[in-house]
Amino acid sequence: MSSEKGKSPMIRIAFLDVGQGDTSVITCPETQEAIVVDCIDEQAVIDYLRREQIKHLRGVIVTHIHADHYKGVAGLLRNCAHALGIEGCEVLASSDDVIDQSSFSAKTTATKWPPDNDKHSTMYEESQLIRRQSSLANLYHWTKTHRDQCEPLRDTRRSALPFDGTLVQSLSLIHPPHVDYSRLRMSGLNNISVVLHVKGSGSSALLMGDLEYAGWQTLKVNHPDIACDVLKFPHHGGTWQEYETDDLLSVLAPSVVVLSVGSDNTYGHPSPGVFASLQRRNDVYLLCTQATNSCLVEGSVQDEVPAITEKIRSQVCREGAFFVIPRPKQCPCAGTVIVELADQLRVVQPDRGFHKNEIIHAHFKGHKCLAPI
Repeated sequence: MSSEKGKSPMIRIAFLDVGQGDTSVITCPETQEAIVVDCIDEQAVIDYLRREQIKHLRGVIVTHIHADHYKGVAGLLRNCAHALGIEGCEVLASSDDVIDQSSFSAKTTATKWPPDNDKHSTMYEESQLIRRQSSLANLYHWTKTHRDQCEPLRDTRRSALPFDGTLVQSLSLIHPPHVDYSRLRMSGLNNISVVLHVKGSGSSALLMGDLEYAGWQTLKVNHPDIACDVLKFPHHGGTWQEYETDDLLSVLAPSVVVLSVGSDNTYGHPSPGVFASLQRRNDVYLLCTQATNSCLVEGSVQDEVPAITEKIRSQVCREGAFFVIPRPKQCPCAGTVIVELADQLRVVQPDRGFHKNEIIHAHFKGHKCLAPI
C-alpha cells in the first residue's frame, strides 16, 4: 500500500466543525488523496482539501439521505474541480436510491425519505422544496448529468468501495448488509446509514453515520469482532439510551469518541443517556465539535460565546491547525477534530491541555465530559 515494503500509509481523518450535521474528510497525505464522507458545508471541505494539498478526490460518500448529511454535496461536486485545480470528484457513492430516481418532487421525497423518529433534518428540505431549490434537488440533478460517476451502495454484497487509488485500501464498508437492507430500511433511513471502518497500520476508526440501536444490533451480529480506537458517535448522540450506549462502547472499546453536533440544535442532541454512559469511562476522551445546551445553559456562559470562539480561533491559528468560523448561536468546544491512524492513534487537533484547561474547565462549569489528559 505504500512505498515502504507494503506498510500501510498514515491515514488522517478530519471531523469538521460544521454545526448540527456531519462532514468528515479522510486523507492519505503520502498520496495526496481524499474521500469525503457527508458534506453540509462545501466551502469548509474545499478549504480543508486545499490546506492538505489534495490532488485526487477519489470520492464522496453520502451515508444516507438526510439534509444534515448531504446538503453541501451538490455544491462540493460542482465547485471542487475549479477551486482545487483538480479533475473533480471521481465517484459519488450513496447508501440510498437518489441515484436511481426517475423523477423528483416534494411528494416523492416525503414518501421515499420520511423524517426520522425525532423529526431530525426534515424542516430544511420541506421549506426549500416549496421553492423548488432544495439541496436534494441539486444533488439529484448532478446525478442525472453524471451517471457514469455515480455508484449506489445500498445493495452491496462486498466490503469494497468503488474508488481507485491507495486510500480506499484502508477503508471497509461494513453496513448496510445486502440481506438485511429492506428490513432495516423499514425502521428508518438512519439504520441504513453507511458505516465505514478505517484502518491504519495499528489503529482504526469507525464512522457510523446516523445509525440507531436497531442498526447497531445488526452490525454487531454481522461483525462480532469489530473494535475501534476512534468512534464517530452515531446520530450526533441523539436517540441513544444509556444502556444502548453502554453496549456500543463495551463492544467497540474506543479511546476517543467524537460527537459532531451543533450548539443551536433543537433535537436535544446529545441525549442525556449518552453523556451518562461516557461519564463512567475514565479511559474515553470525548470530543464534541460544539458545546450544546447541556453544557451552555449550566453556568450561564451564553454571554461568553464570542470570547470562547476567539480563544479557540487564536489557538488554532497559532498552531497552524484548521478552524471553521462558527455561525451565529454556535459555540465551538473541541472545534474541528483531526486524528491520525498509524501504528498508534494520535489526536492532532485539538491540543488536549488547551481544550481541557482553557475551554472546558475555564468556561463550562457544568460540562458533561471528563476531558482527561
